[in-house]
Amino acid sequence: MKKYSLLFISISLLLLSCKEEILKFSKVNSNQNLGNGEWLDSSDTLNGISIRENKIAFFKKMEFNSEDIFKYHIIDSVYKVNETEKNVVEYLLVEKNTDTLKFKIVKRDKKEIILKDSKEITKEYKFWR
Repeated sequence: MKKYSLLFISISLLLLSCKEEILKFSKVNSNQNLGNGEWLDSSDTLNGISIRENKIAFFKKMEFNSEDIFKYHIIDSVYKVNETEKNVVEYLLVEKNTDTLKFKIVKRDKKEIILKDSKEITKEYKFWR
C-alpha cells in the first residue's frame, strides 16, 4: 500500500510541475489605423463615427463638435504560454477628458467595424466615405 501511495504522490508532483503557466497582458497593436473616414451606424444611418488618423468622434444626426473628438488607441489582449504569444482580443480605447472608454473590437476591415461596449451592446458601423 505504501508503494502505491508513493507512486501516486510522485505522479501528482510530476503533473503539477508540468502545468503550463499562462501569462496574460496587454500591448499596443502594431496596426493603429482603424480606418479613416465616416462610418455609419447600421441601425441608424444618421449616427456613426468619424475617424482621422488617431482621433475619433461619435456623431448623432450627422453632427459633432470639436469637444466630441478624442484620441484612440488599439490594444491587444495577449496570452503567453512558454514562448508562444497569442493575440486573443483587440480593444479600442477612447481617451475622454475625464475617463477612458473601452470597446471590444469584434471586427474591423475596410468595409465594417463592429464594437462591443462594457454593457455587451454591439454596434455595427459600415464605411460610408
